[in-house]
Amino acid sequence: MAVKELVIFTEKDEMREWLRSMRSQGKTTGLVPSMGYLHQGHLSIVKEAHKHAEVVVVSIYVNPGQFSPSEDLSTYPSDFYGDILKLKSVPGGVDAVFAPKNLYDYKENKKSEIDFD
Repeated sequence: MAVKELVIFTEKDEMREWLRSMRSQGKTTGLVPSMGYLHQGHLSIVKEAHKHAEVVVVSIYVNPGQFSPSEDLSTYPSDFYGDILKLKSVPGGVDAVFAPKNLYDYKENKKSEIDFD
């Protein structure tokens, strides 16, 4: 049995273009969002997504904005290679993984006050 090809995207524009091409082919897409370090619960959601969509995408993204100053983002567990192996082991696999480095530019958007004038 051939292993399904898995595409990994790190840029949101490339992911968006790929999804548009899937939709233009009339394919439905299921998204399984995650923060990585996948476990059986994630994999069961991937299996369920196959029942509802022709194309399955898993996002792996740890949003720095989810962590308070007292929480340590650098210690959040990560095993990207292991995650990919787990996704490939799911019957039907996944079509794409979206693993952006940073979706938001926090350096430029740290303005704490909003000027309504």
